[in-house]
Amino acid sequence: MKIKLSAHGAYHHQYHSVWIPKYRQKVLKGELKQYLEKSLFDIERFHPDIEIETLSIQVDHRHVVIVIPPK
Repeated sequence: MKIKLSAHGAYHHQYHSVWIPKYRQKVLKGELKQYLEKSLFDIERFHPDIEIETLSIQVDHRHVVIVIPPK
């Protein structure tokens, strides 16, 4: 855990997001899996203060842990 500093304090806001397709269908594979990985890492490019710590995409769900500054 790395504590980051801002102008008025220190923070480490960590968000764990789990996304599950309807009825837990096994659809997150192949091209869709590659698209999701690319899209999630595009967030870092457009918002440089957001950091994706971990990303795990399984065939029936995905986990992502994101650190977002308090703005």
